[in-house]
Amino acid sequence: MLQLTFQSVPCPFSSPLTPPPLKNRPKSKPLELSPVSGALAGPTDSAREPDATENQTLPDSHRDPSPEFPFQPFSGAAGRALRRQPIACRDYFLGLQSDQWEDSVLKGPVTSQNGCAHVLLVAVVDLCFSSLSPGPCGGRLDTKTMLGRTLREVSTALKQGQITPTELCLKCLSLIKKTKFLNAYITVSEEVALKQAEESEKRYKKGHSLGDLDGIPVAVKDNFSTSGIETTCASNMLKGYVPPYNATVVQKLLDQGALLMGKTNLDEFAMGALGSDTGGSTRNPAAHCGVVGLKPSYGLVSRHGLIPLVNSMDVPGILTRCVDDAATVLGVLAGHDCKDSTTVQDPVKSFILPSLTDVSKLCIGIPKEYLVPELSSEVQSLWSKAAKLFESEGAKVIEVSLPHTSYSIVCYHVLCTSEVASNMARFDGLEYGHRCDINVSTEAMYAATRREGFNNVVRGRILSGNFFLLKENYENYFVKAQKVRRLITNDFVNVFNSGVDVLLTPTTLSEAVPYVEFIKEDNRTRSAQGDIFTQAVNMAALCLLEPHQAAL
Repeated sequence: MLQLTFQSVPCPFSSPLTPPPLKNRPKSKPLELSPVSGALAGPTDSAREPDATENQTLPDSHRDPSPEFPFQPFSGAAGRALRRQPIACRDYFLGLQSDQWEDSVLKGPVTSQNGCAHVLLVAVVDLCFSSLSPGPCGGRLDTKTMLGRTLREVSTALKQGQITPTELCLKCLSLIKKTKFLNAYITVSEEVALKQAEESEKRYKKGHSLGDLDGIPVAVKDNFSTSGIETTCASNMLKGYVPPYNATVVQKLLDQGALLMGKTNLDEFAMGALGSDTGGSTRNPAAHCGVVGLKPSYGLVSRHGLIPLVNSMDVPGILTRCVDDAATVLGVLAGHDCKDSTTVQDPVKSFILPSLTDVSKLCIGIPKEYLVPELSSEVQSLWSKAAKLFESEGAKVIEVSLPHTSYSIVCYHVLCTSEVASNMARFDGLEYGHRCDINVSTEAMYAATRREGFNNVVRGRILSGNFFLLKENYENYFVKAQKVRRLITNDFVNVFNSGVDVLLTPTTLSEAVPYVEFIKEDNRTRSAQGDIFTQAVNMAALCLLEPHQAAL
């Protein structure tokens, strides 16, 4: 529920008001998108709006077009008996039961809406198991033991032959089939994943592993371009659209041998979906689901191939089981991309976590504006506990001020909808995607296509954005919002220039609420309050880390 905010790495777009000079700017493709698993997520803001329809416009046949997976999990008494057996060698794991693997994904409050599963991108499936080490008898481990481990642990097991990429892939596909009711996947790329697993297995047998991600299952949010695989953004507008290229981040994962399990669900065009980060969409699900969420600094990871929501704030996010895994994935994804002129120009070194045992030289800032009345007592208590923990270890904890925090949500709304209106203009029914049957006139075709292709939330944001961009409104809304964005950015700059190393803040106002409680409050009201801790950082282009609760 807490997040750490760091100073941004040098970035050509670090000034949100003054775009960098476009030297040798490459020609871009008409659509641009980004990736996932153990690893990744695409852009989107976390604010939810009324009547958000998460993939409701797509027919059931489109939600999971893969053939029935032949390997069905055991069920009934036989399944329960099997699951109660030790999860590996009996000599070594006597007494350790595997019941928890089946249920852990659903433990705690569930906040999914309309069947959309919001934890989309954890590479090594989020389940719980015991040690990777084989028992004294030297037997190989069951695939179950891999599903709850960290990326690095599974990679080590693959290199040591404790499990094969194909076995791991089959187990993940079986789990995807078993949890189909969550509607987490729009497309399951079973054949692609199995072929990739086969190639990975050949490399391991020859001792030619491509790296820590070789043979690791990943899932890609369906607003990232995937060559030869349908990319819909959960919208009728892009139904049937098959990109001819991969998003840069997707290609980087595949180049490291990752296995693409499929395309995961989201709100239409990521307007409200959780995963990639435009206003908190990596950090919020991480906070609610007990995993690590990392929003890199703007420009550190390429946005090429990521279908844009808000170009100046979209950042591919990373969701993993531990901080070390996030660093591993970031090391693969970060760096300059000639196809994205906003990426950093300087070479990026590998990210290796230091063994930080002495925090006495660390100065931690606590923004006083974040202590809002809506903050739940549970989150406030955890926030205070974390601060005292750092202080007890010798760190300097001080109160700081970010005076323009209260303006961040309104400012974000103006800028977000304005950029959405601009980005959605390309979907006119002429070049790709949905096109209506009306042929009375070009204007009538445009209007009908967009009415049929977009849901109410998308149309509402387009309408708002176009209003803010009208000639008579441009100065009073869009330009003023950009000026406020500059003030918000300067707040962070001033704090970090004062000697503060990191900010410790809440991520969400409360813990995850049960669905029955979630639907009692209007989503517009909820989002107007809930993103106060996340949106300002996107406008300031900073780096944030939502650590696993166990780390605190």
